[in-house]
Amino acid sequence: MLLLLWAACLSFGFGQLFKWSQRRGCHAPTVVSSNYLAMASVLAAWHVWTGNDFAVTASLMVGGAMGVSFIVAMLVMTAALERAPVVLVLTCFRLSILAPIVVSVWLWGESLSVSQAAGICLALLALALITSSRASVGGSPVGHSLSTVAAVFTGVAVFG
Repeated sequence: MLLLLWAACLSFGFGQLFKWSQRRGCHAPTVVSSNYLAMASVLAAWHVWTGNDFAVTASLMVGGAMGVSFIVAMLVMTAALERAPVVLVLTCFRLSILAPIVVSVWLWGESLSVSQAAGICLALLALALITSSRASVGGSPVGHSLSTVAAVFTGVAVFG
């Protein structure tokens, strides 16, 4: 649970830092590339320090593909932050992990456990709660936000 809290804090912090840099007029591709290259450097140093052989052709190809997809995702997130609230963009960004899971089930015939399927359903329900308008739900914005956060963390804690 501590790692989940740490990941949530870092994700929120990155989103806020990204939004701040965007408001200051920083060049988005530079911010995105700097973030990716900094993390890649930290991971490379970790692998060298622990003695892992990571510089094999297959690893470099997968890493390169992941790097390109990460930078493209960040550029899409930049455009979305100009049009939508931060919480909605970051939630959708974090829930984007559902796409490869669904594709792997559909394309490669992988099976889902009941808890994984329930977790996906709860994640989609949380997304629906976040994107619903306050007028249609009723109640206070604070109560709506707290119930959404509770639903997300309950789903992750129980089925994650």
